[in-house]
Amino acid sequence: MNDFAEITLNSNNLGQIINPPNPGDFYTYYENKEPNQVFLDTVITVKSLQTSGKEASDFVSVKIIYDDKYEYTTFSTLEENGGKDFTYSNITYIEPLQTGVLHFLASLPSETENDGKPLKAVLTVNGEEFEQIIR
Repeated sequence: MNDFAEITLNSNNLGQIINPPNPGDFYTYYENKEPNQVFLDTVITVKSLQTSGKEASDFVSVKIIYDDKYEYTTFSTLEENGGKDFTYSNITYIEPLQTGVLHFLASLPSETENDGKPLKAVLTVNGEEFEQIIR
């Protein structure tokens, strides 16, 4: 997106526990403790093309669509210290020409993990929607 950001969708991962990619000695992780629920972790790299710092959570939003009709919201977290930990995306800024890696987590029913039904991520970036077919 010209003069806004470079957005790269890295991966989508399903799991009960979401760890940072390079966990340090002490780190934050997310565990879905709801019965019969898993997290879908959509990982997105954002390079800011802004002229000043902007909250990481303001660059992109993600919703998940399952079976072409069920919509799930996500919350985001931001990698810090080279992926050793997570921090809050709504109070951490991505400065001009800097890059941040965001994780968007959606809590989904466990059946979505292996049933083969359609699953997609809908990204909203600067008012425009983009769909990524997960399966």
